[in-house]
Amino acid sequence: MRLLSAATWMSATLLLSSTPALAQMTPPAAVGTKPKAVATIPVRPAMQPPQDATSAMAQADRLALQSDLAWTGQYNGAISGEVSERMVNAIKAYQKLRGGQPTGVLTPQERAVLADAARRKQESVGWKIVTDPVSGARLGVPTRLVPQQASDANGSKWTSPDGAVQIQLARRKEANPTAAALADHEKQDPPGRTVDYTAVKPDFFVLSGQQGPKKFYIRGTFKGDEVRVLTILYDQASANVVEPVVIAMSGAFTAFPAASAVPPPRRSVDYGTGIVVSEDGAIVADRDVTDGCIAITIPSSGHADRIADVIASVDGHLYLARGGNGPGRTSALYRFDPARWQSDAEPVVSIKGFDFDGDLVEDHCTHKVLGLHYDSDALGTAWLDPAMAAAQAKIDAALPGRVNIVQVASCASGTPLLVTSTSDRAPEQYFLYGPGDAGLRSVSESRPTIDPRQMADTDFYRIKARDGREFPVYVTRPHGKGPWPTVVLVHGGPNARGWSWEWDDESQFLASRGYLVVKPEFRGSAGYGTELEAAGFRQWGLATQDDIADATRWAAAQGWSDAKRTCIAGASFGGYATLMGLIRYPELYRCGIAYSAVADIGMMYETWWSDLSDDWKGYGMPVTVGDREKDAAQFIATSPLKLAARIKQPLLLTHGGHDQRVPIEQATAMHDALEAAHAPVTWVYYPEECHGFCIQKDRFDFYRRMEAFLAANIGAAATNASAN
Repeated sequence: MRLLSAATWMSATLLLSSTPALAQMTPPAAVGTKPKAVATIPVRPAMQPPQDATSAMAQADRLALQSDLAWTGQYNGAISGEVSERMVNAIKAYQKLRGGQPTGVLTPQERAVLADAARRKQESVGWKIVTDPVSGARLGVPTRLVPQQASDANGSKWTSPDGAVQIQLARRKEANPTAAALADHEKQDPPGRTVDYTAVKPDFFVLSGQQGPKKFYIRGTFKGDEVRVLTILYDQASANVVEPVVIAMSGAFTAFPAASAVPPPRRSVDYGTGIVVSEDGAIVADRDVTDGCIAITIPSSGHADRIADVIASVDGHLYLARGGNGPGRTSALYRFDPARWQSDAEPVVSIKGFDFDGDLVEDHCTHKVLGLHYDSDALGTAWLDPAMAAAQAKIDAALPGRVNIVQVASCASGTPLLVTSTSDRAPEQYFLYGPGDAGLRSVSESRPTIDPRQMADTDFYRIKARDGREFPVYVTRPHGKGPWPTVVLVHGGPNARGWSWEWDDESQFLASRGYLVVKPEFRGSAGYGTELEAAGFRQWGLATQDDIADATRWAAAQGWSDAKRTCIAGASFGGYATLMGLIRYPELYRCGIAYSAVADIGMMYETWWSDLSDDWKGYGMPVTVGDREKDAAQFIATSPLKLAARIKQPLLLTHGGHDQRVPIEQATAMHDALEAAHAPVTWVYYPEECHGFCIQKDRFDFYRRMEAFLAANIGAAATNASAN
């Protein structure tokens, strides 16, 4: 069942020149019933060989894809944009690693995940594409690993302060060079090199092996009588950090650059320009400027705490998601007219209790805004175009009890509409609608084996904390009659939105085992107004933890949760909150499950190889988490590592070896402290995992362990043990 959130639509008529606006929400009807059957017409797109599909990509996209695959360790060829079997095999290897089908062609979702993984790895080492001032060669340099640089007439060298990592680009003249002769020379200079790997091609060679206590990697090439050789030396102790970088450096090395030989570095904005459009700090700026900004300052005015997130439209206006001064200070969507140089006084759309988070739906052929997609307690649409509103009504009648999001092509007229249909009990299904009398045609299902009738209902509530502050809670109830054993699931961030009214695999997994799932959007959570989010700043382990405890007690007071059989669980910040929940509220939680958990707040500022940027640690975290000097006493009082001896309940503690957001040192230190305190901890280490599960076998293993752990502590096994 979905409890609808009220939405207010204002000034909508301004968006249409002659037709009165029709703003229509699309909430689901009755929930819990299997959708009405619809006629199915199979849609079978023509199969295209992977190499052909990749070749059809733009050159810049192929370059970026090769670079990202190199960073994630699947591709070790030249980053040239040339499509090869090696590149296709790298794509398949990446898909297989993530537990997907190795088709050789990435879906948009897979491509986005790959790009994000590569970006995080690049940021962690300070990756930059540079031009050698001596030779003009282009290469990638991990500037955080090797900040010291020196050059002379023979080339350039980059080194770490302790000499553990050294990168050298050398140039020399040699008559009639060949790759084989150059490789033989490098094998013997300096003496004592042990070569483990050799690859010699007509125009380049690669060597790797051991040079005294260090490992080495060499890539060399020539043009005429000019020889250029890249050499990387690194200690064994730094191999886990350096070796993925070596692969990327080898692929990015262009000894004799040609136009577009390497992908351009991803844009990083340090300074941007905008125009202040209101006294309360709203600004108009390009979206690329504001995305990812840590702080925005207006000269002579100071910090802009309400930022205009700009959506450019084909109708010649800008649409601004701007913070308001009403209850909760939620953001709304305003229209800004460049001709009048001002925004409308009233918002185009305002959703009570939620920040506006969405996008415009446009017909690029008619230059008309058709409507808006938005996110409240669930995804929804407000149509301003009567024909689209009518189509939405027919789709909703055919697919009742669901959220049906309609997407249009660049030209809406005469083309089918793509419908993504989902609910709390049904994973995403895809349909085509129209045009004309074609009706609704099934395309595919994201999880065809899931039967919505077997799934659990999820409801949305707003409750009050002990200090009177209101915050949302999502509750997923299993079948049967309560009270049920309960898992309080804490989202990560914490300054992020954790949940929505949708099918959630983890919640349904737990509900299918008979557990009530309580998912609080505690203070600090994003998407529900500035007030709620800002109230969680510098409150790790304090007011945020109190909200989670209050949600736990509230669920028991409703008669849904068995207060004597409740476990707390979460990952990242959720893992931290799990540890602090066991420490601060031992009477509420019989057990805890923490994955990728922060154990020591201070360590987040000190671990240089995490993917948290120096800017974020220097400017963002002091505001949202706390100042490491001024709040040092608070960090000690709210860091589970310092309080490990207070954990007496069973704990399942897991972590990934490749986690760069919360490096493994946090987990090993916590595990050691718990062992020293003789706490009942079960430790599971996944050496190939990152910050979350990327490998299917590890994901299955973790949830099997979770299932057994919960059964033993709050499930049927625990009940039988207590009776005996």
